[in-house]
Amino acid sequence: MRVLGLLPAERIAARPLVHLGGSDLTAFSAFLRSRAGLVSFYGPMPAVEMAGDEAAGLDWEDVLSGAVPAPHDFSGSDVLAGGIGEGPLVGGCLSLVASLAGTPEAVDARGAVLFWEDVGENTYRLDRMLTQLERSGTLDGLHAMLIGSISPGARGGGESPEAVAGWLEDRFRGAPYPVVRGFPAGHLARPRTLPLGVPVRIEADRSAGAARLEFLEPGVA
Repeated sequence: MRVLGLLPAERIAARPLVHLGGSDLTAFSAFLRSRAGLVSFYGPMPAVEMAGDEAAGLDWEDVLSGAVPAPHDFSGSDVLAGGIGEGPLVGGCLSLVASLAGTPEAVDARGAVLFWEDVGENTYRLDRMLTQLERSGTLDGLHAMLIGSISPGARGGGESPEAVAGWLEDRFRGAPYPVVRGFPAGHLARPRTLPLGVPVRIEADRSAGAARLEFLEPGVA
């Protein structure tokens, strides 16, 4: 985040390149969207997931080649709030999204679908970040929420999956937009590649226990 004010937005916008990465690069992706009007890709890192044992199963090559990312179907337990929401996909690692609030690169969720994931943060800290985004107005006009991998306290022992599931249920019960969890993106061995800035659609039916995410356009021309 400390270098964002030094980057030449006009020069970057004039010569679009593919930018792929995750975690701390959330801040750079936010810069590319807000200051340069560019799509970026939230996905595997060359020195981490691409160098791992499951690198052959990653989808980044297809996505960066111009293919529309494959849709994803969610199970009933993954549907936290029902509804239909459509808009450009924004977000990234939650701690970085929250830290951007109040800056020129703050994530604008109006009319958008917010994706977030995180690792090593207990649920009380995740809850605090989400509350900051709500109270700062960052989530005003949000159309849907897509939650990726969550591993609270993973760097030093954490809460049980049951505790995390219970917190998510309580946190998003009655949300005015669809909320689904369990999308395989984030701090995982085989993360999906997400084109940030591309329109997506989420249809979630809590009573039927089903939901689907569809990508409506490719991330590259």
